[in-house]
Order: sequence, then structure tokens, then C-alpha cells
Amino acid sequence: MQILLVEDDRELRRFLSKAFREKATASPKPRPATAALERALGGGFGCIVLDVMLPGRDGFSVVSELRARGVFTPVLLLTARDELEARVKGLEGGADDYLTKPFDLPELLARVHALIRRAELRHQDATLKVDDLTLDPLTRRVTQGERVVDLSPASLPCSSS
Repeated sequence: MQILLVEDDRELRRFLSKAFREKATASPKPRPATAALERALGGGFGCIVLDVMLPGRDGFSVVSELRARGVFTPVLLLTARDELEARVKGLEGGADDYLTKPFDLPELLARVHALIRRAELRHQDATLKVDDLTLDPLTRRVTQGERVVDLSPASLPCSSS
């Protein structure tokens, strides 16, 4: 399961990337906030670890935009901002968890694994199967066997009543 890591501190980014790799959790190369948003919109991540104080754009606005655009990948905000207002803003803005710096690595890893585990359980519970037809409401994907079924408006038959 891949983790999208968005952290502007180079040393912390390297440290976390190495820690995730050692725990058998692949981590793609971290990106700036704007590029991270585009990567997150593409899906395929088990969790997003997102710094709040980023150059150009803060993590709060990134989370809000992800949620507004239908991306429900779990997000853990990782930040030095430990005041109550910031924690509430982050969680009410769509983050699933909030951890302040400095932090203990075992706690961060446990929180990330818990977020991934809960997301996988929700995903399994949400998937509907009938024979070889599968509907995944989280990814909005329908498959029949190995074939993806196109449900775009243009592909649906038009009925005139």
C-alpha cells in the first residue's frame, strides 16, 4: 500500500520515507503541495501524510479540496501547529487524524497503519457483488469479471418515454 508523503522539510521527508520503506510500506517520492494534490486526485494511495505548513499552500486547504473533489483517502495531518484551533480546523476540514511535531515514530506508524486498516475495512464493506458484477461506490467503478463497465452518461442507453 502506498503512502503519499507531503513534507517540505527535506531531512524529515527523507527520514519518514526511509521509515515507511523499512516497515514494508512503499512511499512515492514526496511532492510539493500542488503536485501532491494532483497525485492524490489520481488515487491509489492507502494514506496521505500531509504537512500543514507548506510553501505556497497549506495542508488545510489541500484536505478541503480533496474532500470537495470526492477523494476520501485517509489523511493524517503532521504539523508543528499544536494549538486547539488548528487541530479542530484540520479535523473539521476533512483530515482523519492530526499529529503534532515532534512525534514518536512508532506512534506515527501505528496511526498510519490504523487509518489504512480502517479504510480497507470500509472499502470491503462498501463493495457490492452479484455473480461476476462488482460495484465499488468509493472508486465509482463497475466491473464484470475482468472488464470495466463504462457508466458515463454517453454510454448509457437513452430511453424516450
